[in-house]
Amino acid sequence: MNTEILPRLTYTEQTLIRLFFHCVLENHGSEYQQAQQNFEQGLISKTTMPYLVYTGVVLIGRKETYFEAYMAKSWGHESVSIGTRPLRRRRHIRPIAHNDSREVKGEDGDENEWEVPCWSWNFNGAFAKKDYSQMINFTAANKNKKVEIVSLNFYPSQHADDETKKLLRRRGKTFWKCRSKNFLSYQAEEDDNFHKMIHFYSSRHPLQAIT
Repeated sequence: MNTEILPRLTYTEQTLIRLFFHCVLENHGSEYQQAQQNFEQGLISKTTMPYLVYTGVVLIGRKETYFEAYMAKSWGHESVSIGTRPLRRRRHIRPIAHNDSREVKGEDGDENEWEVPCWSWNFNGAFAKKDYSQMINFTAANKNKKVEIVSLNFYPSQHADDETKKLLRRRGKTFWKCRSKNFLSYQAEEDDNFHKMIHFYSSRHPLQAIT
């Protein structure tokens, strides 16, 4: 509970907030503590998966040989399918209730997808926020089997190593500087397509600076 906000509220509002807090703590406190302990160890299971992502979390995604970052807009929710028809299972009030969940059996265990609405910056002549819906793939032998959080295709930035954080922060700063004209360097092989485009442009416009 955020004790800094309570003094700004009326007595009635404070009472209602405290009652709600104790209700949530009594009914879901043990589940949340279990999730926190797992996260501190860098581990996750299907049971604690609903607590991994929430509004404002920076998600890091692996795309082959590079990383991308997204801002989560809300909690993630499990996405399952019946035949060819997708079914979205939302678990915001009581996220851990798995008795009725449908799962796809894979070679290594149960395969689950968790959909996370998020956004990131996009550039198409101008900077703009673009909405995405990213899917976190999770596979485990059973709902209590724990796996490393960083083994997921998307995971919160607080679980990334320092080198990955520095890389994304440095790239983000460079990317943001491009809101206005900015000098960039690019190293490539002779057969690189981007290198050929620059060479072709400069040969046709020798007196114009490429910015």
